[in-house]
Amino acid sequence: MTQPNPLLLPGDGLVIVSCIPTPVGPYGNAVEPPVAPAVRATIKEQHNRGVALFILPKSVARACLDEGIPFILNASAPVSSPWHVESAMARHLVATAAEAQHLGAQAIAVDVILGGRYELDQIEHLRKTVREADAFGMPVVARMQVVGWNVDSGLKRYTNAESALYAAQVAKHLGADVVQVVASRNSLQAAVRNSAVPLLGALTAGDVGVELPSLFANVLDAGACGAVLGVDTAHPATLATASRQTEMMLGIVNRRVENERQRLALLHSNSDWGEVVVPFPRRLPDCEIAPLPGAHYQ
Repeated sequence: MTQPNPLLLPGDGLVIVSCIPTPVGPYGNAVEPPVAPAVRATIKEQHNRGVALFILPKSVARACLDEGIPFILNASAPVSSPWHVESAMARHLVATAAEAQHLGAQAIAVDVILGGRYELDQIEHLRKTVREADAFGMPVVARMQVVGWNVDSGLKRYTNAESALYAAQVAKHLGADVVQVVASRNSLQAAVRNSAVPLLGALTAGDVGVELPSLFANVLDAGACGAVLGVDTAHPATLATASRQTEMMLGIVNRRVENERQRLALLHSNSDWGEVVVPFPRRLPDCEIAPLPGAHYQ
């Protein structure tokens, strides 16, 4: 029986890992290395622990075909990030909706950097991909960022509420089903409240250690349906760190599920409604319940 698409299920708490092979060759050209066995093993382990989806480039998706990993195919070049906006690779898509369908992807993702050098090309990428994906009934995830140039500091990424909402609205009008944005907790909350499309919060590579649980909890508190953690698969040392980070995130999801279950059980303790159904994903197996950070949780 076909498994339901996690992106289309109600509730929050989606943990999505984005695998990013980032080595850059001469003149900014992407050089995607062979997929190491450790990468496949880490992806499989994280899936077994409860990671809902992986955003994968074609090379990694092909290497993991035999593992039955639910994934979103990344149609954009791996250098399509704010720090590589000058690379000509950002002008081209490297995968199509037809390829995503052939590989068995749950969805297809497109990067759009508003304010980047190739903004218009990437907007056209998203528009074209939405049209193609519609033919297969495949959801499209728009991975939106807003950047600008500062005279003193150079390239700057904007994470305020106006930028997050603007990015979400652009993606929505182009037909995206789910939008990933980079924003602070308050900014994301405002974007969620004022946009009519499910939002994912992006956790950047610098969100490590003790900060990450708070950041992830803030993303869920803001009303986002989940978070995307970027992992650089080009450096094996980062894979172990990624495992610890996703473990913390999954533990927070478990705690939220358990808290909601207890709240509903108390609310309906005198009713005959039977088993309490929690409007979140089921508790994730093989993952401890983590204490929730910050003052928001009691």
